[in-house]
Amino acid sequence: MHRSFYDRTRRRVRDLSSGPFRIQLDLEVRRVQCRQCGAVKRERLAFLADNPFYTQRFAYYVGRRCRAATIKDIAEELRLDWDAVKELDKQYMRAQLKRAGTPGPNAIGIDPAEPEMRRAVAWLLARQHSDGGWGECSETYWPEVPPGEAPYSAPSQTAWALLGLMAVGEVRNPAVARGVTYLIETQNPSGSWDEPWFTAVGFPRVFFLRYHGYPAYFPLWALARYRHLMNGKSARVPFGI
Repeated sequence: MHRSFYDRTRRRVRDLSSGPFRIQLDLEVRRVQCRQCGAVKRERLAFLADNPFYTQRFAYYVGRRCRAATIKDIAEELRLDWDAVKELDKQYMRAQLKRAGTPGPNAIGIDPAEPEMRRAVAWLLARQHSDGGWGECSETYWPEVPPGEAPYSAPSQTAWALLGLMAVGEVRNPAVARGVTYLIETQNPSGSWDEPWFTAVGFPRVFFLRYHGYPAYFPLWALARYRHLMNGKSARVPFGI
């Protein structure tokens, strides 16, 4: 063991080609041992892709090529296997999404005044419960049960309705204020919300799920969005729901 690192090895890393020639970088990769926990970890080189056998710029090149050709064609062209091309393409797409942000209705150019948007708003408003919340039970997957109906209000589903309404500029609609009041009044002492119902679907009419994280973060997200918009100068949501 060396005093400054645990051990080292050499690795060949695929980089961008130069004309007809494939370029391989011959690198020394070191592992270091954490003095606090004792774990041995490999050093992170910023210019490498998530798959450390390729450079990041090569991964992005593969991703750009996949916009104009199939994964199979790119794999044959670059002499890579299908799975490697798919993995590099996914890294490229994640990078592009991070740069673009999460698109909301405003970001993609849909005017909240468009008829389809107003129909969606009217549908949500018509299904708000008397307690200010929203809820939809799993029975609505059967054709005889109307969608958007439940004998209860669910905190996560109330948050979804609020986020949808606020995304199209309805933050000052009285229905939004009632929904926010419902979330505030039903928050439990731990800061989360109680939601015993199975509100997520595994396979329709076969089995249903209950995600414990749903009532923890969706209501908090909706309340934070409401506070931000009400304290700001604009009701416009530039990104996300």
